[in-house]
Amino acid sequence: MSNAVQLPIPAKLAPLFIAENKRYRCSHGGRGSAKTRTFALMTAVKAYQSMMNGESGVVLCAREFMNSLEESSMQEVKQAILSVPWLASNFDIGEKYIRTIDKSVNYVFCGLRHNLDQHQVESAHLALLG
Repeated sequence: MSNAVQLPIPAKLAPLFIAENKRYRCSHGGRGSAKTRTFALMTAVKAYQSMMNGESGVVLCAREFMNSLEESSMQEVKQAILSVPWLASNFDIGEKYIRTIDKSVNYVFCGLRHNLDQHQVESAHLALLG
């Protein structure tokens, strides 16, 4: 039995996530090329995998300037998770939080410039910088 799933990832970004054992994955380019949504989706896939492996931790989503959740990538992450039914059923999504259904993996949203907590960085096992 295969554990393969179909994910809505643009063909041009797929090679970034097919490659194994890569510490960094990055992309650049103009607006509207699905970069943020794709990376948000893949953080959810990694969070799901961690949960299924019995691991716990934090997915750190950071921007240079962020003073409120409205300025964060939280909405993008929520929309990415909700766009894939099997992922959506494995996450608890609230107004101000996102976490796996068993609460083992939590998302933290922060700004790099002013409100970065060292504890958040130390406990993160995955970071989405946007």
